[in-house]
Amino acid sequence: MATLAGAARTAGRTVPRMDQAAYLAAREICRALPSTGPPSSTVVEFSLRSQGIIDPPPHMVIANLPVGLEDEVLDQLGGRFRQILGHKEFSRVGIGVVIPTATPRLQRVLVALLENRVDLEPMPRRLAMGQQVSLRFRAASSHHGIQLVVTPPDGKTVTTPLAGEGLLSAPLACRRRGVYQVEVTGEGQFGPEVLANFPVYCDQDPPVRVTYAAVRPLGDDSEQLERELFEGTNRVRRKTRLPELRREQRLTVVARKHSRDMRDNRFVGHVSPTTGRPIDRLRAAGVLHLVVRENVAQAYSTEEALRELLNSPAHRENILSRDVTEMGIGIVVDRRASTAVMLVTQLFMKPGKAYNPATAKQDVLAAIRRGRSKVGLGLLKVDATLDQLAGEYVLEVIAGGDRKAKADATLAAALRHLGNRFHRIDGLHVRVSVIDALEQAEEIKRKRYSSVGIGVGQVGEQVLIFLLLAGE
Repeated sequence: MATLAGAARTAGRTVPRMDQAAYLAAREICRALPSTGPPSSTVVEFSLRSQGIIDPPPHMVIANLPVGLEDEVLDQLGGRFRQILGHKEFSRVGIGVVIPTATPRLQRVLVALLENRVDLEPMPRRLAMGQQVSLRFRAASSHHGIQLVVTPPDGKTVTTPLAGEGLLSAPLACRRRGVYQVEVTGEGQFGPEVLANFPVYCDQDPPVRVTYAAVRPLGDDSEQLERELFEGTNRVRRKTRLPELRREQRLTVVARKHSRDMRDNRFVGHVSPTTGRPIDRLRAAGVLHLVVRENVAQAYSTEEALRELLNSPAHRENILSRDVTEMGIGIVVDRRASTAVMLVTQLFMKPGKAYNPATAKQDVLAAIRRGRSKVGLGLLKVDATLDQLAGEYVLEVIAGGDRKAKADATLAAALRHLGNRFHRIDGLHVRVSVIDALEQAEEIKRKRYSSVGIGVGQVGEQVLIFLLLAGE
């Protein structure tokens, strides 16, 4: 502990406090260490949850302690601690010094560093059928936009935004026998992050033992690792009767670059200091999309990565999303630590159609049809007069300068003359990256409209759409 404290002061960080629950968890993880390679994520999760620790997996430092060489090992640990603490602050620590079952002649030390982003008031791990409790917690001040994300035993994830500051509260009810996976997320420096993740058992006892297998060391073939995770993700989708996702090479390239960025700049998150958000990275790569979702993770194997992502309600929702059709996975192995670790980026996308002036109006009309069909409404009739007015208006707007003001006046005068034909006429002016995005507009899904006029053009990288929506 003295070595860790000295490293923290050198790095200008607060010294992590010793924690009894983290100490007990670290001992159990250390006891289950294999002779080589990282600890099993199954053991890590079981040890943390058994001690009531709800934080994300800790940063672990592992070393052998040969008799007579303790001082030399401590010097080496000091250098590693300074490097780790130079990039991140931790609030709690557990230190286990144990002779693991797999290496009966070798004493080892495992240091588990925890960030402690959420303070949860004590609550039972097991609920009786029909019992309801209140989850009461405080999130770290470094995060905002706090959400509670719960996956009940039926697998249907429910997300609840929590407003306010300080002590936050949300109900959790035991209505179906099984495991409720509970997660707290918040917006931080690198975008949405998992602040806490833990199971609550409904009408069944928490597990008291765990079965695990040793994790095989990571190889050098990142493409093979990507294929393994791609196939594993589609295997999960098949089991839930969802269509498989196609592998998209452009997404794969973007995902690999982001994983490399996370490794090189020592962060795991969606918002990069250099490339911005997922949509910024796709836009820079020229990838048109209607929907994009992203998972990022750090893991010692593809099996562990998939298991951890599925244990996170927010990440699980992305994997089992119904609104995407394509996937790209990028994996980069970081070998700077004592145990090699993967940086993983999963990108999920529904592609958007590129702007084509020859088919743009038909594409707009198709997007309107899809949007209205989702709410059980029929087609809009294209009115020739409205269509001409909308088309002329868009041409004037694209021309720029003071022509938009004149176009507004001309359009208003023309619409006044149509007052006897339509009960009301509304204008909808949108700029989108792909025409398909129009189907999400709430304005096109209103029952009061029966006719439409369409104007569409391109301004730079955006598509300009102007609709005249009329009701008779």
